[in-house]
Amino acid sequence: AYKKLIHVEKVDKIILHNLKTNDYRIKILKENKIKFVTWGRTKDLKNYSWVDLDNEGSVNLIMKYLIERNHKNIAYINIVEKYNFAFQRQQGYINSLKKYNIKFNKNYYLSVKTEEPEQSANLIKKMLKNNPEISVLICSTEYSAVGAIKACKELGKEIGKNISIITFDGPVVKTLTNPSLTAVNHPRTELGLKAIEMLLDMDKKNYKPQSFLAKPVIINRGTVS
Repeated sequence: AYKKLIHVEKVDKIILHNLKTNDYRIKILKENKIKFVTWGRTKDLKNYSWVDLDNEGSVNLIMKYLIERNHKNIAYINIVEKYNFAFQRQQGYINSLKKYNIKFNKNYYLSVKTEEPEQSANLIKKMLKNNPEISVLICSTEYSAVGAIKACKELGKEIGKNISIITFDGPVVKTLTNPSLTAVNHPRTELGLKAIEMLLDMDKKNYKPQSFLAKPVIINRGTVS
């Protein structure tokens, strides 16, 4: 699809989404001299402009927030780590466990293959049944958070009382989930503006690659006890 866009010469600037840890699209764009900014990063940052959420820092912030509320049995629901944001968030979780001297428990970690809430719900339900001591679920995506709500309701767990959920913010979490979930939030509008500014700056002489990392804050909506 990217090669087609390039060869019909309809596009000379691209914002690239959903970066994989090693993303072949970057090579294609560079070879064809297309100006681009990535929304997200690859594992190895080499000479390109990007904007991104502070994924590892966000999970560090979440873990600090949970530890301060005396949570120890903390489960993490991720999407497959071929996406670099998911890999970065996984690293944040593992490193935070080490920081707080909590042993990594493989039974507390899920990696979901699709953004399908029903699949997440089934896996989370099984995890909670097998590990009833889990007190909080960290959901790496909005759709796994929807699955977490469904799983908890089906198991008769009261969210914010005998089970806590925290996730990454977005329109689904803010307006469509019931309850609305406590979440880590980033200035996404600012990210979009920065990406466009970087693309336009590329038309200037002596342009050098730029980067912008958005800092997280936690929005408390009462679903973490």
